[in-house]
Amino acid sequence: MGLEKILIKNDKPLFTKEECLEIKEWAKLKVQWMDNFDPYTDDYVPMCSKMLSSIIHWDEDEKYMWLHDRILDWGKSLNLGIKRLGTPELRTNWFMINSYPPGTFFKPHSDRVGEFKKLSDEEKRMKGSELPSIEDKDHIRVMTFVTQLSEASDYEGGEVQHDLNSTGVLLNDSDNKDIVTKSKEIGDTTLHSCDLIHWVNPITSGNRWSLQIFLEEDSFV
Repeated sequence: MGLEKILIKNDKPLFTKEECLEIKEWAKLKVQWMDNFDPYTDDYVPMCSKMLSSIIHWDEDEKYMWLHDRILDWGKSLNLGIKRLGTPELRTNWFMINSYPPGTFFKPHSDRVGEFKKLSDEEKRMKGSELPSIEDKDHIRVMTFVTQLSEASDYEGGEVQHDLNSTGVLLNDSDNKDIVTKSKEIGDTTLHSCDLIHWVNPITSGNRWSLQIFLEEDSFV
């Protein structure tokens, strides 16, 4: 099965409200302001307003493993060839918890950033020392898990939308068809191809929390 244009939603929330609250608590221990470079240019241009993010490696604490196993079991059940959630050797065994306060957004983009550009030492410093390096072409993102950690009533705006006609390049607004909006139900989890263009509309009030896991090529071998 080709992985270039896939968006999969689990049949029911993969996590309970209580589990989502627990995951959010982990983020408070390792939170930092983050912005992102634009993979389609040679300049350091934020693809989003600054947001609070926590990057956590699975092997830091046994308490994270139930989350790891839940995501991996669902991924394996999809018969896409997923075998693991990254490897310690390549520093791809991590997950990210994001907090979007009012006014934050994410522009249309794809997650397949590993092959677009190499980061300078300054850009690595700006992105934070804990971020896995993506300058090595072995680090090519293939798919992304996203879990909704907030309830729909916690915030307004902030819709996550995918363009099913996208092929890994930015499209003009007039070309956008078959736009799919992700559910705001707490615990809802999706898996999408990193080539799919997607974005987060501006948060107008409240705070949106999400869990994100990138699957790179080492997750399929």
